[in-house]
Amino acid sequence: MISINLSGVACTAVIGALVGATATSAQARSQCAPDNDAVLERLNVDPDKVSRKQFEIVYAGVTGMGVTGYRIWLLSDRCAGSVVVNFDTNCRVIGTFPRGNCSMASVRK
Repeated sequence: MISINLSGVACTAVIGALVGATATSAQARSQCAPDNDAVLERLNVDPDKVSRKQFEIVYAGVTGMGVTGYRIWLLSDRCAGSVVVNFDTNCRVIGTFPRGNCSMASVRK
């Protein structure tokens, strides 16, 4: 049996940090998730070539207590893998990279 004792102050700090992380996560999703279709349009992504999109929030370091950016994973039936689009915290595209044998050409118009 393992017993861990935390002082009231430490518990309060940890709980407060976790609540803050949840709020940040919700704000991040509402900030960039609705705009991702517009961003993908600017990148000339063909929606008919994308079978699934997955929005992801990127957190800082090991603790994950701060949002550092966002990703959209684009999966296509036309290739084995995905294309990842990275965003900064202001929802601006900062880069793309392929996974597997997919590329931007696999999902462009």
